[in-house]
Amino acid sequence: MKATTAHVLAVILGLALIPAGLAHAQPKVTLKMGDNLPDRTNTWGAIVEQINTEFKAAHAGTELVTESYPDQPYQQKIKIYATAKQLPDVFKFWSVTSLLKPLIDGSFVAPLDRADFENLGYLPGALDTNTYNGKLYGIPVSTDFWVIYYNKKLFKDAGIERVPTTLDELYGLIPKLRAKGLIPMTTDGKDAWPLSITFDLLAWRIAGEQALPRKALERKIKFTDPVFVQAARELQQLIKSGLFQDDLMVSDYGASRNLFGQGKAAMFLMGSWELGLGTDKAFSEEFRANVDVLKFPTLKNGKGAIDDLMAWYGGNYVVSASSKHIALGKQYLMFHASRQVDPQDRRRGQGDLGYARARSVDAALQGR
Repeated sequence: MKATTAHVLAVILGLALIPAGLAHAQPKVTLKMGDNLPDRTNTWGAIVEQINTEFKAAHAGTELVTESYPDQPYQQKIKIYATAKQLPDVFKFWSVTSLLKPLIDGSFVAPLDRADFENLGYLPGALDTNTYNGKLYGIPVSTDFWVIYYNKKLFKDAGIERVPTTLDELYGLIPKLRAKGLIPMTTDGKDAWPLSITFDLLAWRIAGEQALPRKALERKIKFTDPVFVQAARELQQLIKSGLFQDDLMVSDYGASRNLFGQGKAAMFLMGSWELGLGTDKAFSEEFRANVDVLKFPTLKNGKGAIDDLMAWYGGNYVVSASSKHIALGKQYLMFHASRQVDPQDRRRGQGDLGYARARSVDAALQGR
């Protein structure tokens, strides 16, 4: 009996010696994340890191570990992780049917409560791009436009006084830029999707109707119809004209971006997410001071207008259905969304996550 009493007293004394904070310490939770932003010190990657730091400060005991790769390798990683049932708890992906829908059909992505996000000031239709069978599966984090970036100094050095507004004018720049030893325009040809977007935009420029590709996919019209045949010929002409780099079809995203940023190409055909080129310290101060953006030119006798901008809701964040921390993952999506909304825009009902970026693009396109 005495031994038992002594044992109990020893346990009590031992517990008393444990610091109060340690006795009530919360177990750490690690939220694994994935995205296509390997550069965490510049542009969009730096913004995400700032949001992550703030999220950790607001959620004591939470750690965020991010695995990040460029677009194409990242897409392959996600497919491998889905097959192995090792998807990150929260990851960035694209809402296009060919990418997100297979994950939804395979029950790899957790549905969200749409009501939680509708009051954040998204523009009409923004959440619809992530809605399948009436359920919301992700949140958009950007409103993207298809534009042409150009180097004002290289244009001036080549004697180009104004930006082209028609394809004929664009073709007219090629010999002037080539004479200066410059690639007129660069883009990611290896991964094909930039050329696919350009094909869709050419069809729109020809017919003046944006929804033609969707109608073709829905079997309402055919891709062999005259407008698509003409768009394919126009795209072929862009490539044959000497506009792009000679190794276009094997030049990936990073290579094409670097050609432009290093001053070897005068133009860069890409989306509005590359507005960070103007602040990317990986490139020279001279380049950053001279990068600007122009609208994709019109076609002779085409029905499309210069202000018809190919736009969509691009990168999105989703939560893995197999995550052990689904509730925390959804909290992260709410936090991420709210941190990208400008309070004044929200009060005006203009708080779309990509709205500030869209305004910047519009200002640049208008020359402001």
